[in-house]
Amino acid sequence: MKKKFMKKAAAVSLSVAMACAALPAAGPINASAAAKYVTLRTKFKTLKIGQKNKMTLINNTQGWKISKIATEDRTIAMVSAKTASSFQIKGKCEGRTVVKARLKTNAKKKVKSKLVKCTVNVVPAEK
Repeated sequence: MKKKFMKKAAAVSLSVAMACAALPAAGPINASAAAKYVTLRTKFKTLKIGQKNKMTLINNTQGWKISKIATEDRTIAMVSAKTASSFQIKGKCEGRTVVKARLKTNAKKKVKSKLVKCTVNVVPAEK
């Protein structure tokens, strides 16, 4: 008799504990997303021959500035008109290349330089 009572009491106390844990009084748990890092507006861009496009930085909360821009193949796409937060790409002939921008900042202690990339696909202009 005493054994049955102990089992029932344990079962009731366990169910009460489970019910209390599920109550919203404990407050919701908020999961925060990871902070976004500075990057270019897009990772892939398609241009027509002769078309220009302005590439800008996004999520630039720590004052990153573009210090150097380059392209892997200058015959396919050219980079120019560099400012602190943007530069221009121009399609020259059909093909695919990677455009890179070196960023620098003084707001961080360890990592003061970062490289961001964008793949550029140049297609023939429609007639």
